[in-house]
Formats: sequence, C-alpha cells, structure tokens
Amino acid sequence: WFCYYAVTSFFFIYLAHLTVFIAILTLDAKRVEARRADCFVCMNVKETDENSKGSLENSDERSRLQRFFGDIYGPALLKPYVSIIIVLLFVAMSSISGYLSTMITTEFNLRILTSDDSYLREFYDV
Repeated sequence: WFCYYAVTSFFFIYLAHLTVFIAILTLDAKRVEARRADCFVCMNVKETDENSKGSLENSDERSRLQRFFGDIYGPALLKPYVSIIIVLLFVAMSSISGYLSTMITTEFNLRILTSDDSYLREFYDV
C-alpha cells in the first residue's frame, strides 16, 4: 500500500509544482510591473527616470537591502577576524553534530505497528 500512496503523492506534488510555480511567477511579474519592493510588497519603488517605466535595471538608486548588504554586511564578513570566527563556528557545529549523531539510538518497536492477527507479529516476537 505504501507504494501506491507514494506514487499518488509524487504525482499530485508534481502537478502542484507545475501549476503553483507558474501562478507564483505570474504574480511576481505583476509585482515587478506594479513597481513593488521584493520583501515589502506593500511599498512602492521610487521612479527615478521618466523613461524607465516597469524596468528596475535602469534605476541608479540602490534599494535598502542592497545598501545593507553592500555597505554593512559584506564588508563586515570580509574582515579577517570575522572570517576566522565563522570558520571556527562551522567546525565546532560540525564536530558537535558529528559527535551527537553517533549517540542516536533507535528505540522504535515495529511490533506496535502490526495488527494482532498479522503473521508479522509472530516474526517480531521471535
């Protein structure tokens, strides 16, 4: 039964991706044409040039997000001591995750899933 459910689920997920993805792309195109911001769709993007109707590439002014990443976040990440801290944090998290993954135990009893009159019950009892 599991395979039937799995195939049916994959089929419906595939159909959902085909339909929902196109719908979301259409909504995003409408958002760009309406000159709405990416993260805050309730805000309008300023019109910087009279000839750039619907085109965000021709604008000379950077958005707040671009200014934040370009002026604050990017230069902070490029400092040597910040890079060393990030690498050390990554190594520490990887080491802790590796150690803790060796301590995982499986305490799941498959006998609970079988019905009382199933032939598997006898197999699990042995």
